[in-house]
Amino acid sequence: MQSNDNLQKSLISRAKSAIELTAAARKAESEGLHQAAKLFRALANSDQVQAIELLRLLGDSDDAADCLSRLIDNRTYEISQMFPTFIERAEVDGDHQAARLFKNYLASDRLQATMLNEAIDNLNRLRETDYWVCQSCGHLESGDMPLSCKICGGSREKFLRIT
Repeated sequence: MQSNDNLQKSLISRAKSAIELTAAARKAESEGLHQAAKLFRALANSDQVQAIELLRLLGDSDDAADCLSRLIDNRTYEISQMFPTFIERAEVDGDHQAARLFKNYLASDRLQATMLNEAIDNLNRLRETDYWVCQSCGHLESGDMPLSCKICGGSREKFLRIT
């Protein structure tokens, strides 16, 4: 159905735009352009709201357990197939930077898969905890603030607390 295809394309466009705008906000902030950064963050939030609405229209409004299950399936695919293939191709191409990034993402996905499996097994009994995201590589930790990133070695100052 053409309308469904258009919804999918809009979702991809909005999700990509939200990420690009978030990156632009960080860049503008680092350049001292605070108002431009604020505008980029507002636009990114707008795109996220619209992407969530598109997901709803596409029928992706499952309960938390179904979302966790889908995330586990996605991580399993990334761990078992996607990133190993990407790493191999990057190494064949001699693109060491891409290979390193994909290896870091693979390591991070393995740790996240463990978190997701624990969450689905204990969904109604999850203990209250903070989450920390390394702003250098995207690695996720739970509990106390990490001293450094297990994936990229970034310092504790690189972690953003998610409450």
